[in-house]
Amino acid sequence: MNISRLPETFKKGDCIFKQLERTENKALYERTYSQSGVKNWEVVSFKPEPSYTVKEGKFINDKENLKEYYPSDEMFGKNGWWFTSYDRAKNFYDGITPFLSQGDAESATFS
Repeated sequence: MNISRLPETFKKGDCIFKQLERTENKALYERTYSQSGVKNWEVVSFKPEPSYTVKEGKFINDKENLKEYYPSDEMFGKNGWWFTSYDRAKNFYDGITPFLSQGDAESATFS
């Protein structure tokens, strides 16, 4: 089984994302806006999902090749959390592990 991991750095829109830490099911990213240089931090949880290919106009579920997906905007609050402070993001990142192992990331809180 092959797993395509989230990249350590990538660009999306006007933002550059840099992975600062990661484990098997979570990562801490620094998000920098290219034009302004403003930084935010994002904690994301993920599990490898089957990748899909299109063959003869049909989506084929490829269970042998898994892929990690960065949460969409709609998934923030469930599988992604956004912070304006690195310290708050890091505290949340460090404290979310028990919730992930219980499959209940939505109940995670931070102080």
